Amino acid sequence: MPGNLVMDASYVGSKGTKLYLNEDMNPSVPAVANAFNPGIQRITPPGFTGSTTCTPGTTGCLISGRLDNLQGSRLIRTNGGSSTYHSAQALVTRRFTNGFSLSSAYTWSKLIDNASEVFTVADTNLPQQASFPSIFGGQAAERGVSFFDRTHRFSLTYVYELPFYREQRGFVGHLLGGFQLSGVTTFETGVPLTVVNGQDADSIGGNLDRPDFNPNGQPGVRAVPAIATAAANPCGVAVGATFYTNPDAAGACINPADAQYIGLLASSGRRGNLGRNTLRTPGQNNWNLNLLKRIHIGEASSVELRAEFYNVFNHPQYGTASVSPFSPGSTGVPANVFTSAAGQFLHPEFSDGGGRVIRYQLKYSF
Repeated sequence: MPGNLVMDASYVGSKGTKLYLNEDMNPSVPAVANAFNPGIQRITPPGFTGSTTCTPGTTGCLISGRLDNLQGSRLIRTNGGSSTYHSAQALVTRRFTNGFSLSSAYTWSKLIDNASEVFTVADTNLPQQASFPSIFGGQAAERGVSFFDRTHRFSLTYVYELPFYREQRGFVGHLLGGFQLSGVTTFETGVPLTVVNGQDADSIGGNLDRPDFNPNGQPGVRAVPAIATAAANPCGVAVGATFYTNPDAAGACINPADAQYIGLLASSGRRGNLGRNTLRTPGQNNWNLNLLKRIHIGEASSVELRAEFYNVFNHPQYGTASVSPFSPGSTGVPANVFTSAAGQFLHPEFSDGGGRVIRYQLKYSF
């Protein structure tokens, strides 16, 4: 193409099979079956009289509250994972000529899987296992957008050597010559995010449940349930009935039909209908710049002054922690229906936005 440019356009796809994931092979389950989970109950040999309250180490202290009631956790790493990836990619490059080079890339893609990582990812709600145990068929329900999916990504990399006084002759040449500007600019779709319930609603597999999603509710609004008692009944319902409040509105009562995310009480015998990775953090708009000044000293040595600007325009980069070792610890986007602090639910500004960092470097080469 004109201007020493080369363009490449392609389709790139892949299929992943037998990928690593974690499966809970002996999950916590209710003592008896219920209407929502008929047949799922603890298996205990007839006549066994063990108790969870007995003295540890004595006979009869083996009850675990799990499917196999005499055994503990069996979190097993298996090859039950799978993924599919499809993308359209475009690349435009200009090789280094006359002091200038450029490389730009755009990708439009979709990555789908049933598990993205075998470890819990810090500052996210990505658990290390399925919200509903895979041995009961929960792994199929986890299929969705991958944690690593970025629908759109554009990156631009460039290096430009200023044409002035490149030979660096004399005092003026050494003062004004030898400058170079380079950088990496990235625009990217946000990181997928899962909203979690915060209570073990189905009593199966631990506290990994998700809430109910109401597509007709107010976006970003949650309804947290509680049981009315004679001493605590702010919404004036019958004692023993369920009422809902919104912690982000000073605990005001709310009709769950008006909320987008509806919490489920612990041990309510059911799990929410919300899928995995249904939200995203705001997209990235990041500019990293590098300003370099090289001063030649004779033919074999030089002094290099460098200023590196990370996130030079100080745009919030949610989902990407700051490069500074002195930045406050990131807490991620609060997305827990029950436990997110009042006024913070689904507000990304309460997480680390990867603020601007400037580094300076002095190097002598010989």
